[in-house]
Amino acid sequence: DEPFAALDALTRRKMQDELLALWEGTRFTVLFVTHSIPEAIKVGSRILLLSPHPGQVKAELDSLPPGASGAEISALEQRIHSMLFADAVEEAVAQSGWVAYIDASRTLAPRDWAHLGAHDGVWMIRPTDPTRAAWCADVLLRCGAFSLLVIDAAPPLTRAIAVRLTRLARESSA
Repeated sequence: DEPFAALDALTRRKMQDELLALWEGTRFTVLFVTHSIPEAIKVGSRILLLSPHPGQVKAELDSLPPGASGAEISALEQRIHSMLFADAVEEAVAQSGWVAYIDASRTLAPRDWAHLGAHDGVWMIRPTDPTRAAWCADVLLRCGAFSLLVIDAAPPLTRAIAVRLTRLARESSA
C-alpha cells in the first residue's frame, strides 16, 4: 500500500522509473496502490478507482502508453479526478448541503468543473497562491455553512494545520 509515499519527489520518481524498468524486463504482475493520480498514470497499465467505505471498484481505465503527451496526461488526470469527486459533491448537494471545492493549484480548467455550477450550493474557490488553500478551508469551515469541503492539489499540510482543519470539520459536521 503506497510503497513510495514516504519518499521525496526526486527519489519517488527514480523508484517509479526503476519499477517500470524492472517490469519491462520481466513483465510480472504488480498490484500498486497509490493515492496519487499522476503516479497511477505513470506506473499503471490499468487503473482501478475505488469507492470509499466499503472499497469497491468504481471504474477501470486504461492508462497511457509511455511517451504520452502532456495534454493526454493532463486530460486523463482530470477525468480521473472528476470521477473520484463527482459522486461526493452530488451526494452532498442532494442532501441540501453546500459544497466548497478549493482548487489550490488551479489545475482544473473551467470546463472540468463548470457542470458543478448547475447545482445551487457549489462554490469553486481558486486561491492565487496554493499555500492559501488551508487558510481558505479554515475560514469556510468556521462559517459552518458547508457540508463538504474538498481541498485539491494543495501543498502538504503540516500536522498542526491538518489537526485544526479536522477539528473544525467535526465541529461544523462537514
